[in-house]
Amino acid sequence: MPISLRSIRSGVRTLTAPQALVTGFQNADGTRWGRSVDAIPGPDGAIYLSDDAAGLVYRLTPAC
Repeated sequence: MPISLRSIRSGVRTLTAPQALVTGFQNADGTRWGRSVDAIPGPDGAIYLSDDAAGLVYRLTPAC
């Protein structure tokens, strides 16, 4: 399931069109090793992605 990126406009959160940011949380046999829940833009320009199955927060930055 792709994660949707939330944008912030005029201090109010609005949903943008779904965009696949991270994939691969499901193995070929259908088992899942993670479950992404939310994606939030950070003040540093990174996207922070929460994973409630693994109990982690991933920091995503643009590839240079």
